[in-house]
Amino acid sequence: MRFSNLFLFALLFLLLSTCKKKESSTPLDAQELKVSSVQFNRTDLTDGMTNIPVDATLTISFSKQVADNITNGAISLADIGGEVAKSMVISADGKSVIINSDANLTYISSYVLKIAAGKLGKNGEQLAQNFELSFTTKEEPQPLFAAGDGTLANPYLIETAEQLDLVRYFSANHYSLTKDLNLKPLSDKNLTGWIPIGNENTPFTGTFDGNGNAISGLFIQQTLAGVLGLFGVLDGNGEIRNLQLKQVDITVGSSSGALVGIQVNGLIENCHSSGAVSAVGGMIGGLVGLQQEGIIVNCSSSCDIISENAQMGGLVGLSQNGQIQNSFATGYCRSFASEIGGLIGTIKEGAQVVNSYATGDVLATMQGGGLVGLLEGVLSGSYATGNIRITSESETGDYAGNVVGQIGLTGSVSTIYYPNTQTIDYKGNSPITNDGMAVDITLLSCTNPNNLFPYLNFSTIWKCNASRSWMVLQWE
Repeated sequence: MRFSNLFLFALLFLLLSTCKKKESSTPLDAQELKVSSVQFNRTDLTDGMTNIPVDATLTISFSKQVADNITNGAISLADIGGEVAKSMVISADGKSVIINSDANLTYISSYVLKIAAGKLGKNGEQLAQNFELSFTTKEEPQPLFAAGDGTLANPYLIETAEQLDLVRYFSANHYSLTKDLNLKPLSDKNLTGWIPIGNENTPFTGTFDGNGNAISGLFIQQTLAGVLGLFGVLDGNGEIRNLQLKQVDITVGSSSGALVGIQVNGLIENCHSSGAVSAVGGMIGGLVGLQQEGIIVNCSSSCDIISENAQMGGLVGLSQNGQIQNSFATGYCRSFASEIGGLIGTIKEGAQVVNSYATGDVLATMQGGGLVGLLEGVLSGSYATGNIRITSESETGDYAGNVVGQIGLTGSVSTIYYPNTQTIDYKGNSPITNDGMAVDITLLSCTNPNNLFPYLNFSTIWKCNASRSWMVLQWE
């Protein structure tokens, strides 16, 4: 009897020891979620920090992936008046939460960021204790410009990069650039580079006249954020005119362009960009990312563009209800997605593009065209010369076209051209979209170019350029 009791006791001891070993084989760190860092505009934010911009984007990085349904209740941002309304986005790798307040924060105010303890990890990992961090926003900037009072009749004069940086705080005023500027020294002070003028909370609604001057050294590196460019958002009666951007270096998320991220409305006239734009998201353009409404006229871009997502163009990524006139793009466009065009990625039903062209090569997974990737609006009086390569070989069809990759049911084309030497590398099953006229450019006569390009306006819009053996816009 005693022997059997001893045997049972020994067996129980062995089982308990095994259980303990199994529990200890999983390190405690593997079961915990920790806050790795908090940043504003990719600069480390520490407790008690001051002079924080009122339009700062906060990024909370964790040691592991966070739960997909992490809520505003788990992460709060508050001032003395209570909770601040905000939106939250989880990064592509799942380890960061990006916070944007629904309106700019208040100047010289204290805020507290709190993260409540709990099972916030994707696999139930536990944040062991509450996290809290406080900070204070900067003082309200003063309009210290070279001259002027910000009215349309007497605009603020800008002659330094620091003065241009002030424009974001007075986004409804009027400005005139007096000389060329180099933004590199200013951009180098911020890990993410330039902070755009105007955002979705406070868009730029004034006027900015570059007077033909150039801005160089525009650097932006924010792959976790979108709506980026020299200007973030242009809206209302806002206007940007007569400006050159030289050798931009931009790496972004989505809805971004060298000049403007989103053109909600307004006018962009006689503006030009060169350099490189790369993105992990879609709606990317050499000049404008997303054109919701408004007008782009007499503009160009030679930016080379690379994107991992859809709706990308040499000039504009996506045009929804806007107008694009007398404009062109010459950079190459390469994407691992669809709706890619040498000039515009996608033209929606309400948009119109007239008297424009593109010469850059296009590489897309599908829906790639020399001028437009997907056309659901109106395209007329335009041409494309770049070569197209479609990488997908889907059995359902991948779509490629000399000028337009795919024409939707509402798409309309007239008077469009492409060279008979243009090549399309495409192994899909859908017929190549060859709407338009293939021309033998060796037959071009500058004496009477309408022989080769009938119906185009060579009186006020186009001109023959013998040195380029093609036609160009008269304003060039």
